[in-house]
Amino acid sequence: RIVLITSFKPDSRREGTISLFLSDEGRAFTLSTPEIPLSHPLVGAGDLTAALFLAHYLRAGDTKDALERMADTVFSVLKRTYEDGCGELRLIQSQQDIAHPRRRFSALPA
Repeated sequence: RIVLITSFKPDSRREGTISLFLSDEGRAFTLSTPEIPLSHPLVGAGDLTAALFLAHYLRAGDTKDALERMADTVFSVLKRTYEDGCGELRLIQSQQDIAHPRRRFSALPA
């Protein structure tokens, strides 16, 4: 019933952004964040995305809210990982961002 697509690049996107697409029963949303110029995919980023989305969804019962919270946290972790020049996700260093997402990004109806 719920479909989440990550690293989605629609034709209409602004340069330097990357999007997520979410569909649930009767609703669809897109959410865009700045694209972080990673030199290679990071192992565990998809697992982090899935785990955070599920946790937020189970907590609030709202897919849009879960998408927004997950996107903020994943962006924060990837940004910190990139800035530190690390090849592994900076999860320990991102504990505050994981516990308290800032809600910088809004999901829009698709």
